[in-house]
Amino acid sequence: MQCVLFENTCTIPEFPKPFELTKWLCVSSCLFLAPGTYAFYNQMYLYGTVCTYNTILSVNHWRDAQDGVRRLIDRISACTCFLVYFIGGCMYCRGIYFYGYGISILFVILSSFFTSNYLSVRWHPLWVYAHIMFHLSVSLSEFLVIYSTQLTTNKIDYL
Repeated sequence: MQCVLFENTCTIPEFPKPFELTKWLCVSSCLFLAPGTYAFYNQMYLYGTVCTYNTILSVNHWRDAQDGVRRLIDRISACTCFLVYFIGGCMYCRGIYFYGYGISILFVILSSFFTSNYLSVRWHPLWVYAHIMFHLSVSLSEFLVIYSTQLTTNKIDYL
């Protein structure tokens, strides 16, 4: 790692990341396939397609994590996925339990994302685990949105 001096500050470049660390992020990115499969099974093709593309683009970035076009595409894909599921959650998550679960998962998503970024810039070895937690919590929130959408659109009584 090389130290870059800029206006009396010393920063370590965030990228490239070694594959010994990012291979676990490739694996955890595949967690998005589970809610995607569930969405396709329930004929919710928008959710399933977004999850599938997000998985492919995330794995493509983490297989050789460098700052560049693949990272930019991964970030755009992640933001698109967030918007689709956030809007879906706002539209279809009904009931006190869904609100409670949704807000709790959103808190975990945001805290693990920002913790991962904070630790990653400082090359702290725990950044990988924070990002894996981010992937896991995003997958759980996708399941929640798909399930609540299924219940709401099929007019099934629930909690």
